[in-house]
Amino acid sequence: MLTFGYYSDFRPVSYAENAIPAGQACYVHKGYEADLLTAVEAIADAGLSFRRRDVGVWEGDWLGVSGGVWQRSATQYDVVGGGITIRADREKNAAGETIVRFTSGHVAFQQSLLVRAEDAARLASYADLTSDVRVGAVAGTTGEERLLQLTGLTNADGVLAAGVWVETPQGEVVADGGPGYRITAAGESANLVGRQRLQPPNSNLPQVVYLPGETELLPALGAGEIDAVARGGIGNSDASVDSGGAFVISALDSAVEYGGFTVAADREALRSCLNEKISWLTDERRIGYAQWREDPGLFLRRASTWNRLQNGLQQDANGVLTIDLASVAPGAMSFAAASDNPNLAAVSVAGGVLTVRPNEDGEDGVAAITVTLTESDGSVTTLRFEVVVKSDPLAPAYFRGWRLSLLTDA
Repeated sequence: MLTFGYYSDFRPVSYAENAIPAGQACYVHKGYEADLLTAVEAIADAGLSFRRRDVGVWEGDWLGVSGGVWQRSATQYDVVGGGITIRADREKNAAGETIVRFTSGHVAFQQSLLVRAEDAARLASYADLTSDVRVGAVAGTTGEERLLQLTGLTNADGVLAAGVWVETPQGEVVADGGPGYRITAAGESANLVGRQRLQPPNSNLPQVVYLPGETELLPALGAGEIDAVARGGIGNSDASVDSGGAFVISALDSAVEYGGFTVAADREALRSCLNEKISWLTDERRIGYAQWREDPGLFLRRASTWNRLQNGLQQDANGVLTIDLASVAPGAMSFAAASDNPNLAAVSVAGGVLTVRPNEDGEDGVAAITVTLTESDGSVTTLRFEVVVKSDPLAPAYFRGWRLSLLTDA
């Protein structure tokens, strides 16, 4: 059994349903990532099972030796998650060595501003955030980083603008515009650790107020202690709905980021397995948070479809591939199939069984197979296969490996 450590304060992507001390076994992991991971476990040939541990708030920054995320992922947990944005600089330690690797992205993030409804017109863009505006953020997140960049409090490299005042537990420091005052989502300069507030150098830039975690942001906004919350659009969107319209998203960052899991850099087999299964479950990113929120059971159904496909898959000595589609979709009324390269891999369907026949000329390549299943209610499901054809001295041709994605058309 693998140990999965996760940030438990990121509703609705990843959170603990009830309070459990950090580091203790948590069997109530909730949210989008929790359901995705449960579906990974349900895929029979993955052979993966996870003991989930509530990490709570990360100790130190991303690169912190005494508890940073990469350190935990490299030494304490087999897999780490919790709405973590994929970044190349988060895979390396302070010495520039690659310590962890990210899996494929499984959820898209866009940063946003959440404000009280009555302030939506006044704070309609990042450019409207002036020195009388207090923006709440969590240190070390991409929400913080993008807020600082979009408002000009830092440049693209995370270097604070000259004159920014930073309140820390050790006292106040003033940025000189040089690299000794840097904040990014992968870490910060040592003199900025534990920052509590940023005061702008002029009236055109906002104040930034740092709160311990995600759960403190919304009460502070409602109480008027801050005027906006800078974080991902998923959390802010749900907060807006849950507030009954008291909070609204006033600005959305155009940049799109992707979240993934991390594993130690030397665990490539585990990462590859996770990538394959995540790609299937998310239909290569066609399925994301919005689809899951509408239908939280879809990941488990896709895991079940994977298992049925595997059980119905046969390949003979000549490389002919057959799949019992009737067992995969027992309610389907009709099946049709097509190959984008019939000379490389020809397809046919008879009696609910798909047959994919490779060419006999020793040609190598990849063919995309599309299968359409029409159900009794008229709904259409499309199966997409990629089959790899490789020559073999013992047979005319055979399929070495295959990949699938599943898309249900509206």
